[in-house]
Amino acid sequence: MVTSYVDNTGIKDPVPIEIVRSNPLDVYRGPGVNHSAFTRVSAGQRFTAFAVNLENEDIWYRIDLPCKNANSCAGWIKGYVDGVRYSSIK
Repeated sequence: MVTSYVDNTGIKDPVPIEIVRSNPLDVYRGPGVNHSAFTRVSAGQRFTAFAVNLENEDIWYRIDLPCKNANSCAGWIKGYVDGVRYSSIK
């Protein structure tokens, strides 16, 4: 089953994102911890966000990851959730 998410922020151009949390950060199938995590990224890694999802004060970024097969390697990472910054626009 493929689920699509709409960028609810009106972002028009991809934005660079850097992981700022020192511990590995989970990458989720959708914006929110209610979705399954499938890999992790580390502090200092940089990605391009192609969509942003805002829920209340929480920010989630959709990023594309390097992929070794033809499947989509896109996932969602926390930007700012529950008052903690995990990644930021660079």
